[in-house]
Amino acid sequence: MIKIKNHIKNNIPLYYCFSVLKRLKNKCLFHKHENKQSIRINYKNATGNELNLEYPKRFTEKLQWLKLHYRNQQMRICADKYAVREYVKENGFEHTLNKIYAVYNNPEEIKFDELPDRFVLKTSHSSGWNIICTNKKKLIKNWFWWKKIVNIWLREDYSNYYREWHYKNIQPRIICERYLGDEINGLNDYKFFCFNGSVKLVELDIKRYTNHIQIFYDNNWNHIPLSFQFSDVRIVDVEDNFDHGKHKPHNFEEMIKMSQVLSKGFPHCRVDLYEWEDKIYFGEMTFFHGSGYFRMTPDEYDVKMGEWLTIPEIRDIHEISN
Repeated sequence: MIKIKNHIKNNIPLYYCFSVLKRLKNKCLFHKHENKQSIRINYKNATGNELNLEYPKRFTEKLQWLKLHYRNQQMRICADKYAVREYVKENGFEHTLNKIYAVYNNPEEIKFDELPDRFVLKTSHSSGWNIICTNKKKLIKNWFWWKKIVNIWLREDYSNYYREWHYKNIQPRIICERYLGDEINGLNDYKFFCFNGSVKLVELDIKRYTNHIQIFYDNNWNHIPLSFQFSDVRIVDVEDNFDHGKHKPHNFEEMIKMSQVLSKGFPHCRVDLYEWEDKIYFGEMTFFHGSGYFRMTPDEYDVKMGEWLTIPEIRDIHEISN
């Protein structure tokens, strides 16, 4: 599965066809199923479990409950890859914001002669719709197809894909940022899982776009033998003699503090940060990790993380949104 996905991503015309088919499939499923029904089907297919919305206990179940019930308009601002910068600034972390070269409304506005050889293009209204450019000439060579793909992204309402309401009505834009990291190994990605403003779990992602490695720690950087089962991730176990200390960020305590400040006021939020040349960089804020469509190993961690996530009370738990 990993080889197939990498082959598709590296073959731009094929990736365009894949994007078209995915868009058509999404539109078909969106009109076929209401929110609750779609969530139940996707959850069952991804986890193998029946979804309990009346009395959710698992972390993955509670994420689905929050999709249907919890409405905090601040989430929409924080999910907007451009608007969130003001939120980060207001909370005192402007120094962690990556440099932006330009913001575009459509790919026709991009002027490559004004950009460096390496940069990142990402959409403001979605998750994972990015172009990591490490060679501008190569990107320009394939730009005919990439432009088609970006136009598909800009036309899409990402909230329809996984029924994550807070992506709806975010203005679609293309953000061009400075490329961080080296070309071979990329950049270590640190994801801080916060519950009611407290960091409980840290995920480390290495070589995300080549040979993806994922490993977990507690808030004291003690290794946790946990994995989230996604098809494109290689799980590192203790037997791999992985050098945990080597990958601990120098600014770990400051990253913990920053994550807790940014996530304050939300039942659950994942804050993504990078460390490059001993400096912290803000990545993004995510409220539904993997949209809650994954298995955990060991399985009991799904329940344990569910205990960390306190869902807000509603008047009648049987009044489930459609």
